[in-house]
Amino acid sequence: MEIANPDISRHPMGNGENGENVVCSEKTTKDYTVNRPLALDKKLKATERQNVEVVETGGGLRIVLNTGSYELLKVATDEYFAQLRENRKCKIIKVQDKKGAVVETQYKVTSGKTSIYTLNLYHTTSSCLVNGKNVQLFRDSDFPGIMHIVE
Repeated sequence: MEIANPDISRHPMGNGENGENVVCSEKTTKDYTVNRPLALDKKLKATERQNVEVVETGGGLRIVLNTGSYELLKVATDEYFAQLRENRKCKIIKVQDKKGAVVETQYKVTSGKTSIYTLNLYHTTSSCLVNGKNVQLFRDSDFPGIMHIVE
């Protein structure tokens, strides 16, 4: 993975003055191009899923959503992390393919220099993966907060 066009700016709606708790819009590029017809087919099939399914993995959480719920979750996640509290910060990284299609968004949540967890939203599969040192904070506090915004 290479970094292309690091466009780092402050989020306008963060916790403190001038949004200092959210750094957003850093971009990275994956060394592939999305097969758009296949990606659209996956999105169409995802419309038949349950709204939200949360599965614990070896060290994290996998969240699988139907397409509509996923699209709502994407917007709610941005809003939630824009209002982050409790001395935590969030770095948002947009991951794109070679042609510039955003295929993933990463939310890296830290406290000071300590990583708490990373939330990965996979746009082509309408799914999320959470991993890191404190996944239970996401499961018990942040995920319910995001879902509250969705509702």
